[in-house]
Amino acid sequence: MPRPLVFSNGRFFVGVDAAYRIRELTFPKVGRFDHARDARIRTGVWADGTLVWCDADGWERAFRYEQDGLVGCVHLAHRGLGVAIETREAVAGEEDLYARTMTVRNLRDTERDIRVFVTEDLNLRETNVGDTVLWDERLGGVIHFKERIALAIILTSDGSVPMYACGEGGFGDRQGTYRDAEDGELSGHAIAQGAVDATIGVGMRLGPGESRIASLVIQAIEGPDWPAALRGERFADAEGLIARRLASDREWLGVLRVPETGVPGFDGLVRRSLLLIRAFCDRDGGILAAYDNDILDTARAHYGYVWPRDGALVAMVLDEVGAHPESRAFFEFCARLPRSPRGGFWQKYGVDGTLGATWHPWGVGPDAPDPVQPDESALVLLALRSHLGLQPDPAFRAEVGESLVRPLARFLLSHRETDGSPAPGYDLWEERRGVHAFTVATTIAALRTVAVLLDDAPLAAECEDAAHAIERGWAHRFGEGRVPMRSEGDPTPDASLLMLASLGLRPESLGEERAGVLREALWVPGIGGMARYPGDYYFRRTEEAPGNPWVITTLWLAQSYLRFGLRDRAIGLLEWVVARAGETGGLAEQFDARTGMPLSVGPLVWSHAEVVRTAALWRTR
Repeated sequence: MPRPLVFSNGRFFVGVDAAYRIRELTFPKVGRFDHARDARIRTGVWADGTLVWCDADGWERAFRYEQDGLVGCVHLAHRGLGVAIETREAVAGEEDLYARTMTVRNLRDTERDIRVFVTEDLNLRETNVGDTVLWDERLGGVIHFKERIALAIILTSDGSVPMYACGEGGFGDRQGTYRDAEDGELSGHAIAQGAVDATIGVGMRLGPGESRIASLVIQAIEGPDWPAALRGERFADAEGLIARRLASDREWLGVLRVPETGVPGFDGLVRRSLLLIRAFCDRDGGILAAYDNDILDTARAHYGYVWPRDGALVAMVLDEVGAHPESRAFFEFCARLPRSPRGGFWQKYGVDGTLGATWHPWGVGPDAPDPVQPDESALVLLALRSHLGLQPDPAFRAEVGESLVRPLARFLLSHRETDGSPAPGYDLWEERRGVHAFTVATTIAALRTVAVLLDDAPLAAECEDAAHAIERGWAHRFGEGRVPMRSEGDPTPDASLLMLASLGLRPESLGEERAGVLREALWVPGIGGMARYPGDYYFRRTEEAPGNPWVITTLWLAQSYLRFGLRDRAIGLLEWVVARAGETGGLAEQFDARTGMPLSVGPLVWSHAEVVRTAALWRTR
C-alpha cells in the first residue's frame, strides 16, 4: 500500500506505512541502503496492565501533512486503552536527523500510569548479519551499528527515567525484545550482536484529560569513526528541528513559480506534489521513481531506482517551476552513468550510479542490438534542452555537450538500420520490443535538439538529416488511421500516443477526434480513469476493464483536452485525480479497476510530475 508519509533531506529517507510503522529508512542515500528492509520500527502504549502496539487493531489512525511542508501529523486513538496521541514528525533539512514529538493524552477520568515504547527491528545495510545494538548511558539511547553505518535512537519525556532492552530477534525462535515490554517494564539488557533488535520506553503519570510530550529522535551517521559524531545535544530540541524544517520547505516553495488552476483540491495537490518530488531527489542527483517496500510482496524487486525516462520527465517539470538546482543535479548524475556499448542509457540505475536490475534480455555477439529503451536517452536530451532554455549557462552547456549530448546523439544515430530507419528497442512501458511511435517521436525531437545543445555544425547537420529521414517514414510505419499505430504493425490503442502531444513531439498526430478514440478504448468503467492499453497485464484484476487506471495516463488525457481548449472536460479528470490522492496527497502508480484501491507503489514520482505538468499547461492555455 502507498505510504501516507515520507520524509527526506536528500540523504536520509523515512517512510511510514498506514499502520504507523517506519517501514523504510534509507541512508546515506535516498533509496540506499534500506536499514528497515524486511524489518520495521513500531510504537506502542502500555496502560492499566495492557500493552497495545499502534499497528494492532483497535487504533484510530489519521495522517496528514502540515500545509506547504514535509512535516507529518498523525492522530492515534485507542478507545479501549483510553489513550490518544498527536504527533508531529519530520527529517531535518540539513542534518541527518528524524524527529517525532508525541503528545500523549489520558482519555479516562482517573489518574493513570501510561508508558510509551518504541521497538526497533533493523537490518543494517539490508541484512541482519553482524549487527550490534547497545545502550549508551551518556547518550540516553540505543545505538545500532555495523561497519560505517550507525543509527542512534533516543526516546525522552520530561521527568521519565528511560527504559531499554537490547536483544535478538527475527532469527530462529527469537521473537524480539518487544515481548519484554508486555508487562510495562524492560530488562535493561545493554548489548547484543548478530540478528538484533531493541526496545526503549518512557513513562508518565497523567491525570484525567492530562497530556505530556514524548520525543523520539533518530540520528543516522556514516563513517569509520561514527562514535565521534554522536552528540547528545542534537537530540534535545525535536520541536525546534521540526519547526525549522517546515520553515525551509515553505521558503523553497515560496521562490518557485507554482502554477495554479483554480480547480478545488488540485492546486494544493500541485504544491504537495512538488514537495514529494523533492523528497525523492538524492543530493547526488539521482531521482528515484518511488520507494515502497510493499512491492516486494509480489517480487523481490522494487522501484528504488533511477530511470532516465522518469528522471527526465521530472526534471522538465522542476525546470518549469524554477527548481533548477534539482534538475541540474540530475543531468550531472546522468553524465556520470555507465552506458550501453553504443552509448545509450541502460533501463535503470541505482541511486549510486550502478547498473540497476533489469528484465530486458541481452543479445549475444558483437552485432547484437543493445537491450535499451531508446526514448530514455532521447528524453534526457529533450529535458536538457528545456533546462538550458530556462537556465542558460554557457559553461554547463559546454560541459554537458561533451559528457551527454555528443554521446547520446551518436547513440541515437547508431540505433538505426542500415537504410537509416529506426532499429527496434523497448517501448515506453518497458514491455515490448519493436519500433514504437513514442520512441520514434522522441528520437526525432532529440536529434533536432543537438544543434541547440552543441556547437558542432557537422554533427548537428548529420542529426537533422537523420531526423528528417526518420520523419519521412512516419506514415508508412504508423499509418494514418483514426489514431496512429502504437508500434509498427500494431494498431492497439495505447495511452502513450497521448504523450506525443503532451510533450509537443507530434501534436498534429493526435487531434481531438483521435484523443476521443483513445478515451473510448481505454476508459475504465465504473471507477473511471485511463488504462495504458487494452489487455494490460500488470496488476490486472478483472477482464471487465482494459486495465487498471493510471494517474499519468488520465492526466495525459487532461493535458490533451487543455490543448484543445476543452477545460470543462479537463476539470473532471483533475477532480478524478484529487479523489484518488490519499489523505496526505500521495498518488499511487495505478488503482484497482474493481475497487479503486491503490495498487503497486506510492507515492510514484512520475504521477506527481504529471500533476505539475498539467497545472503548468493550464497556466498557458
